[in-house]
Amino acid sequence: MATVYIIPAGDTLVTSFTFTDKAGTALLKDFAAGKYIVNIQMLGFKPYAKETVFEPMTVKRLSVALEEDYEKLKGATITEMGDLVTMKGDTLIYNATSFHTGSNANSVTC
Repeated sequence: MATVYIIPAGDTLVTSFTFTDKAGTALLKDFAAGKYIVNIQMLGFKPYAKETVFEPMTVKRLSVALEEDYEKLKGATITEMGDLVTMKGDTLIYNATSFHTGSNANSVTC
């Protein structure tokens, strides 16, 4: 259940987002070809980020092994895990504190 998302290179807006299944497989779809930063995050592992070019009308397979983050877990005690995204009816609710933004991100107050 790792979080997998892509951001266009030089931007901060998440273009496509999903979770891995029990086998560790994730499928991102419905985004334009181009240069993206592929991000993978999972509790207890170091975040993975790599620039990748996605060509039009092709399938790209990436094989990634996340590195365990012993330093962060050494003093951590997990008492409860929250959901990154929940769905209520036809509405997606994002837990904003679960996502990191780049230094050039703009904030919006509603």
